[in-house]
Amino acid sequence: MSLESIYFIAGIITGLGVIISLIFVGVQLREQVRESRLAANFLASTEVRKELIRRADDEWYLELREKASTGLSVLTPVETSRFVLHSGATMRLFEALYYQNRDGRLDDWLWSSVQLPFRQTISHPAFDDYWRTLGQNYTQDFRDHVAEIRGAAPKSLYDEINGREAQ
Repeated sequence: MSLESIYFIAGIITGLGVIISLIFVGVQLREQVRESRLAANFLASTEVRKELIRRADDEWYLELREKASTGLSVLTPVETSRFVLHSGATMRLFEALYYQNRDGRLDDWLWSSVQLPFRQTISHPAFDDYWRTLGQNYTQDFRDHVAEIRGAAPKSLYDEINGREAQ
């Protein structure tokens, strides 16, 4: 076997080694992306769960939501501010999740699990007052999404969830 043949065989082996290494790096990169996505989904679901639990355990907040069930006009100025701040924080969380989903960073199961609390929030009677006043502070894309969900959700969703007769 000539020296030239040995160089040729060595070149083929080296080329195969590079190809195998690239395949391995591709597989590892794909696995890392999958793990990152799972971690992001876990963090997002944890944030939603913590927020919902915090609100469910907050008797003051629940009483405020109940008092505002006919609109913000029945609240004192301080209560209105608190309701608006709570609503704003909730809507910013939903907005962030909306963009995460739109950009393909959330799995379908997580996005669908967020829809009921989102629909509950935007179907609350006082939300109309909030949205009319502060909705322009959100991006047009998110406002369009809210309008689409509000159009699809029955007006009585808040009443159904709270065991009231639809009006």
